[in-house]
Amino acid sequence: MRSDFNGYFIVKPKFYILLVALALVSIASEAQMRNYMYLSLGGEYTGLLDTKRLASPWLGGSGEVGIGYEMQLNRFLMDVGISASVGTTINRIMDTTVVFQAYDTEGEQFDFIHTYTKNNNQCAMVYINIPLLFGAKIGQNGYFLLGAKVGINAYGTTSVNSLLTTRAEYPQYIGIMEKMANHQLVSNYPLSGSNVRSRFDMNVALGGELGYNFHSFTRETGFDVPKHTTQYRFGVYAYYGLLDMFSTVKGTNTSAFGHSGGGSEPIRYQLTHIYLSRESEGVRVHPLSVGVRFTVLFKLPDPKNCVICRESQVIPNPSGTRREIQRLIDAQ
Repeated sequence: MRSDFNGYFIVKPKFYILLVALALVSIASEAQMRNYMYLSLGGEYTGLLDTKRLASPWLGGSGEVGIGYEMQLNRFLMDVGISASVGTTINRIMDTTVVFQAYDTEGEQFDFIHTYTKNNNQCAMVYINIPLLFGAKIGQNGYFLLGAKVGINAYGTTSVNSLLTTRAEYPQYIGIMEKMANHQLVSNYPLSGSNVRSRFDMNVALGGELGYNFHSFTRETGFDVPKHTTQYRFGVYAYYGLLDMFSTVKGTNTSAFGHSGGGSEPIRYQLTHIYLSRESEGVRVHPLSVGVRFTVLFKLPDPKNCVICRESQVIPNPSGTRREIQRLIDAQ
């Protein structure tokens, strides 16, 4: 009695597993899988966010073009592809004042006051992206996609622009001297740092897309040729980078507002991008992008049985009835 009772519970789980397997096979057989190739064109706002708020995103934008494959299994979507993005981003540093001791041509010491305003730190970059997204259809025409994309930097440069105002304050005199160009006392004098070639780090970004799928358009090509359906899609997306873009290129010994010379020598100014300077040591920089994308999906032909097969047919019974010949043809 106990043996039969235990055997019942041993067999029963196997029976349930068999039922689940049969159900999955049944669902898969009823599923309608469609394959698409897509072309996409997008534009986005791009900003760089750092963990210590050394600089704030100001302006930025990029364009992206991509190609890929999409699988549609009933309401399930899967996208994989490759894209190239070209863009620029500008971060602005708050107004900064630097004071250091200097000597004039007569040997008198004074406080040389430098005020930097409108400090724009620019990055230009080209990335090759590989997205992998999963999603589903929403209602009749909506859709969403979630996933990640890996970005590999192909090209990058940095540059800096600022307005400099200098003043001189002598402890032995009353007041501050300013706007004397022959003494290097200037107001809103434009400074720029030369373009520096930088190889930004690989990035992994998480995000998603939400949009609308327009009605399909079918091109009639004949009753015996598969019909190709084209879909048009418009969506908005957002991605946030998980990795530090400047981990291998920042933290040099140069200050963002460097200078050389002084005394009898004229002062030479050297501006460095804030994320490449020593002030950025220990700071992580993450990209953020928000944009819109237009996608055209071209349906790939589905494998179908031929209507009239061109291969030679060998009929084992040439003298058979017409119904038998038709059955052999239909079986192909």
